[in-house]
Amino acid sequence: MGIGVEQLSNANALDVDRRAQAVLAELSKKFPPGPQYAIAFDTTTAVLMTSFAFILGVLPLVFATGAGSLGRRSVGTTIVGGMLLSTVLNLIFIPVL
Repeated sequence: MGIGVEQLSNANALDVDRRAQAVLAELSKKFPPGPQYAIAFDTTTAVLMTSFAFILGVLPLVFATGAGSLGRRSVGTTIVGGMLLSTVLNLIFIPVL
């Protein structure tokens, strides 16, 4: 199974990373100064990256075919739904506490 990644023409991963850091730096200027904002801002990308990597890894279970596919689909759907819900709660509910 292959996963395609779309990339800008004439750009490599370092260029994309520099652009993303520039955008994040501009966004961080809009937040009021304070440690709680800095911590929430810094952990958001890590949470999203790990969550989406896990979800992409489980997607073959959701789209399973063949023998035993009904069991795999139900397990995969449950895992993906739970991970999406936990990610949203982690990004919205936990910082409020």
